[in-house]
Amino acid sequence: MPTMNLKSIAPVTVFALVVLLLLALPSVAAADEPADKNASYRSQLDANGKALYDAVKEADAETFELTVVLPMPITAKNADPTLESTRSDLADAVNMTWERTRYALWVAEPMAIWFWHGSDPRLDDTITFTISNETCAVSQITLKLDLTEDCPYQDDPSTADVNERQQKIDAVMKAVGDFESASTDVRGKVGDINRYLVDNVTYDPNFKDGAKSSPYDHDAYGALVDNDDGKRYAVCEGYAKAFQLLADKLGIPCMTVFGTATPSLEAHAWNYVKMDNGNWYAVDSTWNDSKGNAYLLVGYETFFQDHQQGTLGFSGEVMPFNYPKLSDIKYDDDPRDYMQYSWVAYAVIGAIIVAALYTMVRRGSN
Repeated sequence: MPTMNLKSIAPVTVFALVVLLLLALPSVAAADEPADKNASYRSQLDANGKALYDAVKEADAETFELTVVLPMPITAKNADPTLESTRSDLADAVNMTWERTRYALWVAEPMAIWFWHGSDPRLDDTITFTISNETCAVSQITLKLDLTEDCPYQDDPSTADVNERQQKIDAVMKAVGDFESASTDVRGKVGDINRYLVDNVTYDPNFKDGAKSSPYDHDAYGALVDNDDGKRYAVCEGYAKAFQLLADKLGIPCMTVFGTATPSLEAHAWNYVKMDNGNWYAVDSTWNDSKGNAYLLVGYETFFQDHQQGTLGFSGEVMPFNYPKLSDIKYDDDPRDYMQYSWVAYAVIGAIIVAALYTMVRRGSN
């Protein structure tokens, strides 16, 4: 009966196991922290914040007031409900809930028209308190939307049969609908979105001059819809919000991020995207427009050298949210990028082992 030389097979087996281990290491490292942790602003709100968020997100062009029932009434227990201090404390708690929700909507919802330029969503001046069993509570919140005099999204009352605010919404949605990517992989799609913005948007040269700047440059509208001169003008916020809308259309997980460009300490905006290897990367289409895609799918080692997430420029105001952990290196340099082809390596290793075993068997039979 033929016998196999185990000492001869051992090196081949060890080699195969080492290669398999090396292939597995990147995925193990990626599992150290959940890839989608902090991947949504809404998920970081409490139940009341989510209720307010959803109501404002769905508000249409004709809605200027909303009353939202709170799933968790804000209460002041064991306090005299008739005291002004009790009601003041409750009002502060209501305001804190709303302010956190405002931040989330402002950054995360490019189509929430309550947050387009010239819009001022606010709490109603009057907060309704209910008193029961020596408990003072706020069980619903009324929100109102004011528009500034120079708001470019005003509805013209002289055209009763046309709602200009809705026309602006429809124009953005048409631009998003018309965008197409010929790429079949996520890397190509992200590149197509970035290229589309770089090729079609002009950074507003008059952004510091309120009298000359485009009134749409802070919104996705400015980056996606032609201005009167046939061009599209935006600043970083407009680029980032347009990028998010196009990524959403293509099914690519994406976040808009506000922060600071360093060392200038100017307020800035960009995007994080989740790629097919499960990791998050940064894209700054605004800077790619002038720096040759130097900020396309980069990791934190490069990106955080001149970007600071969550802190708004000179004011130092901190956004009250967390963010997904970025990959440490650029997507195109990340070994996890190639894990989708790991089956090739497994097939080759399997073939090597089978060939080695076959050779050993043939030698043993001679």
